Formats: sequence, structure tokens, C-alpha cells
Amino acid sequence: MCDNLHPQTGEKLTPRTKTGRRVGYDINFHVPKSVSIALEVGGDRRIVSAFRRAVRDTMELMESEMQTRVRKDAANGQRLTGNMVWAEYIHHTARPVDGYPDPHLHAHCVAFNATYDDVEKQWKAGEFGDLKRDSPYFQAVYWNRFAENLMALGYEVERRGKGWELVGVTPSAVKRFSRRTEAIERIAIEKQIFDPAAKAEIGASSRNNKMKRLSMVDLRETWTSLLTGSEAFGLNLLKESLKTGPKRMLDWQEAVRESLDHGLDHELARTSVVTARRLMATVLTHGIGRFNREHAEAAFSDRCRDKSILSRLQGDQLMVTTPAVLAEERRMLDKVIEGRGTKDPIAPDYHLTDEQLSAEQQAAVRHILQSTDSVILLRGRAGTGKTRAVHEVVSGIESAAKTIQPLAPTGMATHEVLRGDGFKDPQTVAHLPGNTDLQKRLSGQVIWVDEAGLLSVPDLVALVDIAEKTNARLLLSGDSGQHSSVTRGDAMRLLESETGLKTAELTQVRRQRVSEYKRAAEALSRGDVEDGFERLDRMGAVHEADQETHQKLKWR
Repeated sequence: MCDNLHPQTGEKLTPRTKTGRRVGYDINFHVPKSVSIALEVGGDRRIVSAFRRAVRDTMELMESEMQTRVRKDAANGQRLTGNMVWAEYIHHTARPVDGYPDPHLHAHCVAFNATYDDVEKQWKAGEFGDLKRDSPYFQAVYWNRFAENLMALGYEVERRGKGWELVGVTPSAVKRFSRRTEAIERIAIEKQIFDPAAKAEIGASSRNNKMKRLSMVDLRETWTSLLTGSEAFGLNLLKESLKTGPKRMLDWQEAVRESLDHGLDHELARTSVVTARRLMATVLTHGIGRFNREHAEAAFSDRCRDKSILSRLQGDQLMVTTPAVLAEERRMLDKVIEGRGTKDPIAPDYHLTDEQLSAEQQAAVRHILQSTDSVILLRGRAGTGKTRAVHEVVSGIESAAKTIQPLAPTGMATHEVLRGDGFKDPQTVAHLPGNTDLQKRLSGQVIWVDEAGLLSVPDLVALVDIAEKTNARLLLSGDSGQHSSVTRGDAMRLLESETGLKTAELTQVRRQRVSEYKRAAEALSRGDVEDGFERLDRMGAVHEADQETHQKLKWR
């Protein structure tokens, strides 16, 4: 299979055997440390069968969604094949630390890059993209099924931090046999590495070679000898508790309801819509040991039917949101639309004073000062001179005996950028709703939010409400293409696309003075990455780093 040969005939399996081709994927399944302890130190060999059943159930679910690319007759799509070829390898230990390994039950399922297309009647390369995309969901399915299998053996499971463990195995025992994880975390702290992918690289580069000198019998004796009295006592109590028989999932209906509510709150805190699979991954992980996947899917379907969850198929993914989230966005948009053409211009007769402004900047300033909308948009990419234009807007506002209150979504933008650019008394967006004195001073004035592309829908709803209550104008400047909100909803993008507001726009890059550098910046700004980098490369502005420097930069 690794050589792309049919294992029975020896003939070439898939049509193409490219040099350097992707042979397959190593799909890993791990167990909580307490499970490995119960298996290897507690001696419950049934755990291996429970583990392998959970792995097989998950791999079969993934197999049912296996696809291949379709390119014949000018087609450009994917076709469901529903079959996969994989080999399962079960390991019982982690990499050694200080001469011996810790117990660690895990499986490597090597899925080969081959699937049978029943339409074309031939083996072809598999399309794994959607499976990789949905890997958090499949992981949650596996965890949930494995916990269910363990409960059928008489174990109880409990949430601990972001994961789960067996009730009865003490946290100290879990830590005692997690030396590999401890070593990786220690290196990560020393190097100031917090990204999980970078930590995985530490694990790959810092591990000791596997050792074959100790048999499993020797290892189990070593592991048992390391337990403290309380840890051994807890493990013995756990063995006794297994005699009571399988553990039941009591009150699973209430547990599913709580986990669905948690999943919606968690996932919709940062985005207005989420894939159903991402939601279900969170729900299943939150409810481990309290309900199974079938319970969760039934409850999800019920919510979709009664419209407490709104769903729509987008491409090949089911997207979901809630009526409350949709209503919040609709309320924001309705208020902005209702405010169009309802205000007097701020300073319609103002004569511009900055002779260095470009024609584009002058037009933007006039648009803002002459607008009759309650919410005014200034859109400009990085380096297009938004700050200079806003300084002229401030002069125009002050000429009309009004004031402007600068705000920004982040503390750094407020205190370092706005203050550094000479704007008076800048505040964060989060500060305004709680400062009633400041709100009173804004009556009839102008609220300006810089870097408004970072605004979330809840942020903008609060700002629109305050502006309406104080009869203030709201000026938003930024670039929805450059920035997006950390929390739910890209508010500025929604205003640009859904409200029909006339927008002042700056497109000409002015920050760079070297002509070729400027052209490169303009190309990157409009999303033409290839042209931008080619121009920078011709200028000698792109340098290739050696591997050591590359690693330092990644860790930094």
C-alpha cells in the first residue's frame, strides 16, 4: 500500500504514483492518563477492547464520509465513496523519560491515500480535506463513545479542566505518570511557547528514543512501585467499585439541554454562525459521561424543528445560529438604516485647511462633514491616510463648535496609537457604556471609533444605542477587510453590505514613498499576494532564514 501496489495482485493501485506523493494520514487516538493507569497498573485488560471499539466506531463514521476528487469530462468536484483503507496499531507506552516510559494507551490508524470510486470502477486518491476540517467533531465523537464504553464496564468519569478522567484515580497519580507532558510544558515555558502546534513540534524534537530493554511485566512492576499509599488505596477502591456493574446515564435529557445551551453560548460568543459539527463537538465534549452522541443529535434535531436553533445548508456544511443572535444583528441594522438622512450636516461649509490632502482624502473629509446619516463610515486600507483625513475632520467638527470623542476597540490602539497621533482623551469602546458622565458630555457631539473593523455586533449595538440616546453622531473608520472582530459578528462589514450607507473610501496607499515599495504595498492591500511578494523580492526585501532562525521566530 505504501508503494501504491494492490496487496493481492501487486499491480499499481491508483492511476498515479507521483514522486513525493502523500502516502496517507496517521490518525491518532489517545486515552486519558487515568485510563492508562487503570489498564496497566490496575490490570483491567477489558479497557483495551473498550478502547478499540470506540476507535473502530469513529473510524467507520469517518469512512462513511470518505470522498474522492472527480476531474473527468471537465468536472471539478468531489464524490462520496464511503470506503477507506486503514491499518490500526495499538501502543501501550509513551516515549521514555529518564530511562523508562509512562503508561499511555493510544492508537495510530494509518489511513492510506486510496479509495474505491464505484462510479469510475477504479481505485483513486482519497480526498481527506473535509475529514481534517471536521477532526474536532470526530475527536469528540470518539471521546464520548469511549467514555460510554468505560461506563458499561463499571467506571465513572468526570470532567477535569479541559479533559476528563476516571473517578477514583487521583490527580497526583495522573501527574506522576505524565512526565512526558510535564517535560514538554517545561520547555514551552522556558521558550515562551503557548501555541499548541508549536508545543507539538517540541514533543517531536525533544523526545528520547524508544527503549526495548524493559518488558511490559517489568514496566508494570516499576509503575506499581511508584504509587504512594493514597494513590494505591484509591486504585484498590476503584477496582472494588467495578463490582457494582455498569454505570447508567441518569437525567441525560437535562444534561443534553445544559450542554446544548453551553455549546451555543460558547460558540456564538465569537461568531454569529457556526457549523453544526463545531457546535456538536463542543456539546459532546461538555457532556462526556452524561449522554451519548445519539442523545445529542436527537436533541439538536428537536431544537432545529422548534426553531430555537436556526439552520441552513451552505455548500456541504450545515450552519447554525439562534433567533437571539439574528435579532441582535437585525436590530443593529434596522437602527442604522432608520438613521439615514435624519441628521443635519456637521459642518457643510467648512473650508479645508490641510493643503497636503489628496483629492481622495479631501472628498472623504467633505463626505463626513456633509453627511446627514446618524452613522458615518470611513473605509480605508492600511497606509491610505485615514489618520490625516480624520485630523482634518476634527478641525471641521471643532469649527462647528462641536467636540469629538475618540474611541478604539483595544487598549493598545487607544493609548499607543490614538494618543500618539495627537488625539485628545481617547478611550476604549468598552469604557463608554459604563461611564455615564462621559455619555452626558457627548450630547449632540461626535463619537469616533478608529479600527472599527474590530467591532463586534454587541459592541456596535451598544454604541448605536448610546448615540441615539445622546443625539450624537457615530463615525466609524477602519477596514473590514484588514480587521475582524474577536467576539461575535463583523459589525462594520455588515454595515457596509446590508445598510446601503454611502461610505467615504480611501484606496491610494500614501505611507510608502519608494514607488516600487508602494506598488508592492498596494498589491498586498488589495489581496494580490503573489504580485506584492514578487515586487518585494525584486527589491531585495525578502530574505530566507536558516532553520534555527526560523524556529526562534516561530517560538517568539
